Amino acid sequence: MPVSENSVVPKYPVRLRIDSLLVFVSFHLLFWFLYAFCGIYTPAQVFGLLFSVPYAVYLCSTLLACFALNEIMIRKISRYDGTEISAVDTNSLVKTFILLQILLSLICALFFPLCIKKSCDIGGLIYLTHDPWFCTLGSFLLSTTLSYLLLVENLDTWLKWLPFKKENIVFSSIMRRLLVLAFTSVGIVMVTMAANRMMEIRESEYPGMSVWDVYRSRLIPVSALGIIYSLLDMFFEAQCEIKHLKRVVDVLEDISNKDYSLKPLDVTLRTEYGMLFNSINKFIAEMRSFFRNLQKTSKDTHQLAEQMNGNSESTAAAVTQISSSVSNIKKDITAQSEGVGKTQSTIMQIQQSISRLDNDIVSQAASVTQSSAAVDEMVANIKSVTNILTKNSTAVNDLGTAADEGQRSVQDAVDSAGIIMEKSGSLLEASDVIQNIASQTNLLAMNAAIEAAHAGESGKGFSVVADEIRKLAEQSGNQGKAIDAELKKLNESIAHVSETTKNVQSHFKKIFDLANTVRDQEQVVISAMQEQETGSNQVLDAMHQINDVTVAIKSGSSEMLEGAHGIVMEMQELAKVTAKINQTMSEIEAGTESINTLASETKESSRRNSESVSLLESAVDKFKLE
Repeated sequence: MPVSENSVVPKYPVRLRIDSLLVFVSFHLLFWFLYAFCGIYTPAQVFGLLFSVPYAVYLCSTLLACFALNEIMIRKISRYDGTEISAVDTNSLVKTFILLQILLSLICALFFPLCIKKSCDIGGLIYLTHDPWFCTLGSFLLSTTLSYLLLVENLDTWLKWLPFKKENIVFSSIMRRLLVLAFTSVGIVMVTMAANRMMEIRESEYPGMSVWDVYRSRLIPVSALGIIYSLLDMFFEAQCEIKHLKRVVDVLEDISNKDYSLKPLDVTLRTEYGMLFNSINKFIAEMRSFFRNLQKTSKDTHQLAEQMNGNSESTAAAVTQISSSVSNIKKDITAQSEGVGKTQSTIMQIQQSISRLDNDIVSQAASVTQSSAAVDEMVANIKSVTNILTKNSTAVNDLGTAADEGQRSVQDAVDSAGIIMEKSGSLLEASDVIQNIASQTNLLAMNAAIEAAHAGESGKGFSVVADEIRKLAEQSGNQGKAIDAELKKLNESIAHVSETTKNVQSHFKKIFDLANTVRDQEQVVISAMQEQETGSNQVLDAMHQINDVTVAIKSGSSEMLEGAHGIVMEMQELAKVTAKINQTMSEIEAGTESINTLASETKESSRRNSESVSLLESAVDKFKLE
């Protein structure tokens, strides 16, 4: 346990030793005065008893008991070290010391009549049994009470270094008053009874003395003396309380004047007043701490209020700007909502177009399959005719050279178409290729029909095949036109393909011119057959490519259809989210308006708060704390 700052016990004052001595012997003076005044013994007899040996021994024993009590108890009390346990033990010792002072002095006083008896025996005097007891008890109760009150007051003043609690009270204020009243009342009765001895001896010892003379010369003066002692006892007790009450009043006046710079009150009376002093000290300390914190808080609050006032103005401006921004955002969201609706309608149209395109691609795939079968049959017939016309090999070789050049041109066109397909991934390229091949096939069919007409009977079968090929070419052309109608939006890539197609057409024009030249020659049929065979192979390859492209286009169309459906679903969700955002922005706008209103109110409240804090700070500064 820590040692308190007041752990050093001050020196026991000499005044307390004197007060303790008076408690033990002060009643002796009143006793001998009463013995002499009441006429119990003559003055000479009283003088003999006062200087007798038994009394001297008794007096020395009493003084020795007083000194022993003080030395033993003071040494124990002085061992206080400031700890809580030591405080409890020391308070217990103080309580014991205070009680032993009155009890031991009373015990010593009870031996006084025996001392008088012994002195009477030695001096040859008649010992009166009741008078010594009346005088002793009366004197003790009147005189020792005053000395004891003085001792307790001075002892309480010395013990101001010792912590004091309610349980350390020895005699409460009420108990002190009752004891003083009881002791003085009994003391007055006892001394009055001692003075009544004159009634018994007045006729024998003082002849002619009347009862009134006894009252006037003995009873009334002794009773008056007892009353005076009693009044002195009660006055001293009241004066002690008044003195401490005045200390309380002085402190309360300072507090009422807002002065909390007072030093703690010393507990110089270990009664309820001591508890009051402790409470006042605690109250002053707590109020001093409270006002210090209040001063600091008021200053901090004043700064914060000023800062809050500035922040509230900035907040009001920011909220106004936010409100304006929210209004602009709401307008943008409304415009976005309308755009989303239009976009959703456009996506629905695209989905419908892709769906129709997918149906056309399915029809095209069936036509391409039929065209491939017809071309296979045409190639077989061309080979048969070629075997018949092998004799015209010279003209056919010339025509083959021209056809080879045309083939390269066509191959360039096909390659260009492939490049377009890889770069754009558009279905329009396939449509152009199909129309191109259909044109080539139709051209070859026309050439085959012309050559079949020149061949006569041997070319009739070939003419039928050429006619079928022409029909298939026309169907493919019609399908290509239907697809082209659905893919007009992809015209940029088709333009490039068209340029390449023109080049191919130019090459084929050359072939056509060369074929006319060969037709004018004798071996025009062989050249035409050779050209037809080469063209048929090209058509067959092209048909195979168309078939592959058609399959790829069909797969891509399905994916496009599925993707378009997903886009439609996403657009629907986007439309819902946009509607929710629009609604939320309306709510935010309403909330922003409320915030704007509250910000204005907060700004006004902050201003009033700043003024109130300034008033509080000026009011708190009036309290004196240091």
